[in-house]
Amino acid sequence: MRFSCGEKFPLGISVALIALVLMRNCADADQVNKIDGFLEHYCITCHNNIDQSGDRDFENLSLSQTDVETQLRVQEIIDQITLGAMPPEEAEQPTDESRVRVIRALTTRLQSMHRQTTSTGGRTVLRRLSQREYRNTVSDLLGVSLNTFDPTKAFPHESLSHGFDNIG
Repeated sequence: MRFSCGEKFPLGISVALIALVLMRNCADADQVNKIDGFLEHYCITCHNNIDQSGDRDFENLSLSQTDVETQLRVQEIIDQITLGAMPPEEAEQPTDESRVRVIRALTTRLQSMHRQTTSTGGRTVLRRLSQREYRNTVSDLLGVSLNTFDPTKAFPHESLSHGFDNIG
């Protein structure tokens, strides 16, 4: 069976894409292994499910989770290692190179977590105008002042989220 050049091209592209995905997964696993090794060696002694120094338990920290709580914990770890506050002075210290490597790995993992939690999965998020935006739009389009008439009076009450009235 012979393949023409036109038949080989899509096959080659498919193989290349699969290879890229596999390489990416290996890189992610390598980063997690670096982080786990660092935490195991320098942190778990004090921050485990029994001692929980500083109310931190890194033994049960799962870097595969992408929830906001995990992201905050990872950011705290990055901050403490960057500041040199952890491990404490009396404990065994990692080399500067080791610190930099784990900070980079944690930062990359944190960015990946953030992308996953903020991604819409390629879907367009449905968005509506807030009552304020609707009033301003009607006022601009019709060129009238809405001081005496409120077209949003019959609209359902809208709630604020973190001080913002437009959600979407």
